[in-house]
Amino acid sequence: MDHASYSALVGRVRPSIALHEIAAYLDQQLHAERHPDERSGALTATNPEVRRIGLALDPADVLPCLASEPLDALLLHRSWGYERLPLPRSLGVLAYHLPFDDHMTLGENPRLAGLLEMTSVEPLGERGVRVLGMIGDVAPGSPAELHDRVARLFGGLDDAVPARRDVVRRIAVVGAMTAAYIDEASRRGADVYLTGQLRAPARRAVLETGIGVIAVGHARAERSGLRGLAGLLRQRWPELEVVVCDPADRE
Repeated sequence: MDHASYSALVGRVRPSIALHEIAAYLDQQLHAERHPDERSGALTATNPEVRRIGLALDPADVLPCLASEPLDALLLHRSWGYERLPLPRSLGVLAYHLPFDDHMTLGENPRLAGLLEMTSVEPLGERGVRVLGMIGDVAPGSPAELHDRVARLFGGLDDAVPARRDVVRRIAVVGAMTAAYIDEASRRGADVYLTGQLRAPARRAVLETGIGVIAVGHARAERSGLRGLAGLLRQRWPELEVVVCDPADRE
C-alpha cells in the first residue's frame, strides 16, 4: 500500500492533528524559546494533517522506518542532512535538538524526575539561558539500590563511581559533567550525580567531594528521551499513532 492509499484509509477511522499544533505544544513543553538561535519546531512549509508520526534521533534512522511504517510527519533530534533523504513531499518534518537534550534526557526533565520519584526539585547547572540539570530529594536508600533502579530505567549503565555515603537521600541529574557542576551538586547536598558520560577532568572533584556518579551513556539517555517524547505526545493526543524509529529495536 502506498503512502497516499494508507493516509486515505486511516483518515476514515483516526482523527488528525495539524502539524503546527504539534509544534506549538512541543515548543511549550521543551521551552524552545530558550534557544532562539536554533532551528526548532516545524521545518517544512507544508502543514499536513498528522495521524501517524515517527520519532528518530538521526536522519539515518528514518528510511528503514519509512519502508515499513507509512508516516504523515517526522520528528528528528538531529535534523542536519535530512533534506538529502528521499522523503515524501507531503511529509511534515519537525526538529528539536538542544530543547530535547535539556528536557527529555539528563537535564531539567520532569518525566525523569517523576520516574526517580524526586521531590523538592530545583534547577542545577545554568549555562546562559539553558538549564542543564536538576537536583532533588529521593526516598532514602542504598547506593546499590539507586544503581539498580537507574539501570532498569535506562537499560544498563556505562560507568559508576561509588558514593562515600551509606544512604542516598538527594541526587543531581545533569546533562554535563564538570568539576564546577560536581562541586555545586555536592554543596547543595547531592549524594549521587547522574549523568551521561563520566568525564576525566571532573574526577578530582568527585574524589574530593565523595559524591557518587552514575553514567548511563549518551546513547541510552537519548533513546530514553525519544521514548519519553513519544509518551508525551500519546498522553496529549491519544488518537495520534506515534512510532519510535530506533535501530536498536531492529537488532
